[in-house]
Amino acid sequence: MAKDLETKRKTYASAGIQDYWVVNLKLRVVTVLRQPHQGDYQVEATMTDGDIYPMAFPELAIAVRPLLDG
Repeated sequence: MAKDLETKRKTYASAGIQDYWVVNLKLRVVTVLRQPHQGDYQVEATMTDGDIYPMAFPELAIAVRPLLDG
């Protein structure tokens, strides 16, 4: 997970990827990273329940629970 939350995080933010999610099945959390700026994300949320609305498709709700139950 360190690679996903450190190396990939900075690479994706530098590339301007607006919405980056990391699903950690071991800890049963989804980390949602948004608003890339100068090589890192400005907004970070850790979720265990609820819905995520992708920035590319804001009308689409993705339920967190099924992502973690897989």
